[in-house]
Amino acid sequence: MWIAPAALLAGGADPAAAEEAGGAPGRGVSLSDVLRMALEANTEIKVRAQDVVISREEIDRALARFDPQVEAYVSVRDGKRPSPYSDHRPRENLTTANASMAVTKRTRTGATIDLKGDYNLSRADEGGVLLNPLHSSKVSLTLTQPLLRGAGLFINRSSIVLARNGEYITGKRFEDTVMEILVAAEAAYWELVLRSANLADQEETLEAAKKLEADNQVRFELGEISQVDFLQSQRAAAKRRLKIEEARRAVIVAESKLRAITNFEEQMTGVEPVWRPVDVPVAREAVFYRDNEIMRGLRNRPDFNAARRDLESQDIQVRVAKDALRPTLNLIAGVSAEGISGKNRGVRDAEGNILLSPYEGSAGDLFDHMSSGDGDAWNVGVVLSFPWGKRAEKAEYQQRQAISRQTFERLIRAERSVIREVRTAIKLIESSQGRVESARRNRELAVDLVGKAFERLALDGSGTSELVEMLDELSEAKISENAALMDYVLSLTELERATGTLLSNRGINLAPAFVTASR
Repeated sequence: MWIAPAALLAGGADPAAAEEAGGAPGRGVSLSDVLRMALEANTEIKVRAQDVVISREEIDRALARFDPQVEAYVSVRDGKRPSPYSDHRPRENLTTANASMAVTKRTRTGATIDLKGDYNLSRADEGGVLLNPLHSSKVSLTLTQPLLRGAGLFINRSSIVLARNGEYITGKRFEDTVMEILVAAEAAYWELVLRSANLADQEETLEAAKKLEADNQVRFELGEISQVDFLQSQRAAAKRRLKIEEARRAVIVAESKLRAITNFEEQMTGVEPVWRPVDVPVAREAVFYRDNEIMRGLRNRPDFNAARRDLESQDIQVRVAKDALRPTLNLIAGVSAEGISGKNRGVRDAEGNILLSPYEGSAGDLFDHMSSGDGDAWNVGVVLSFPWGKRAEKAEYQQRQAISRQTFERLIRAERSVIREVRTAIKLIESSQGRVESARRNRELAVDLVGKAFERLALDGSGTSELVEMLDELSEAKISENAALMDYVLSLTELERATGTLLSNRGINLAPAFVTASR
C-alpha cells in the first residue's frame, strides 16, 4: 500500500498572496493544471495519438477482405461484317449486346463463393440461324474451398487478429508515451516548486543576514566590535544576495522547462506573468508491499502488456508462414443453368421443311426456358499447385521463427525491467523517507543555532564569524530539506510509473484523446 503524490499535496497557496510576497506579477499554477495542459497541448502526445487511429484503420482493411465484391459489365456493338449468306452485297448488319454481373464473397474458412449471371443478344440481317434475334443467358454458382494451404478459420482470420493486436499494442505504446510525458511534467513542476522554495528560503536567509549587518553596523559605530566583524556581516549579506540571484536564475530555467513540456503558447507581446506553483508537497509515512507492487506492475505496465501481445502476434505469423509450406489443394464445385430464346426466322432444312425451335420467344422468356432444366449442369474438381523447392516459403518461415524468438527475449527483458524498476522505486522511497526526516531535523537545529547565536551576539557582541557560518549552514539545510522532499515525491511518482498506475491514480482516461485524434 502506498500514497500517490496527488494525495500528498497540501492545499494550494493563495496566488494573490504569493504575488504579493514575490513582488512580481504571477499566475498560480497547480499540478493538475500542468497535467491538463500537457495532455491537451503536448505535441508528442498529439503525434502518437494518430498512430492509434492509423492502427485502428488496419482492422477495417483486414475485415474488408471478407466484404462482397460486385462487378458489372455492359457492352453494345452495332456494325457490319462480311457475310457468306448475302446475295446482294457480301456483308450484313450485326448487333450484339452483352451484360454480366458477378458477386464474389470470401468466407472466413477460406472458401470463395462466386455468383455470376450473363446475358447476350445477337441480331443479324441475314439468315443462317434458327433464332434471330437470339437471347441467351447463364447463371452459375461456384464454390472454391482450400483443403490444405489457406484452409480454416485460424489462417483466414489471422489478419484480423493481427490488426486488432496492432491496435492494442499501439494503444499501449501511446499510453506509455503519455505516462512518460506526465512523469516529465510532474518532475518539471516539482523542480519549479523546489527552485521557488529555495528562492524563498534564500530570501529569508538574506533577511537574517541584513539584520546581522544592521546590528553590527550599530555595534561597530559604538566601538563594541571590530571592523573585521562588521565586514564579515557585510560579506554575508552580499553572499546571500548572490545566492538569491542564482536561485532566481534556477527558477527561470525550471519555469521555461515546464512551459516547454506543456507546450504552453507564449504571448507575442506584453509581459507574461511568471508561473507560481501553488501545490506544496508533504511527506507522510507510506506503507507498501514489494511483491504486491511487482504483480501490479506486471498486470498494468503498458510496455509489458504490449510486449506480451506482440509475442502473440509473432506466434500467429509463425503459424501462417508454416501454413504457406503446404501445397495448394482447392476443391471446386459449381452448378449452372442456361437458357435461350428468340424469334424463329423460318429456317428450312435440305428438303425445304421449315425448322421450328422449342426456344422461341423474347428475352422475357429466358427464365422460363432456364427453369425447364434443359441447360442445367454441375461440376466438381480439384486443383493442386505447389512451388518447386519452396525456398521463399521456407525462408519466410525461418525468419518468422527468428523474429518470434527475438520478441520472446524482449518480453523477458521487459518483465525484468518492471521488477527492477519497482524494486528500485521502493528502495528510493524508503531511503527518501529517512532522508526527509534527517533533513527536517537538520534544518530545525540550524534554525535553533542561528537563534542562539543572535542572542549571544545581542548579549556580548561576540560570535559574528560563527553566526555567518551558521547562516550558510542554515541556507544549505533548507535547500537539502527541499531537495529531500522533492526526491521523495518524485520517487512515489516513479513507483506509479513503474507499476503502470499513474494514469488511473489521477483519473485520466485516454479515450477522449483517441476520439479527438480520429476527427
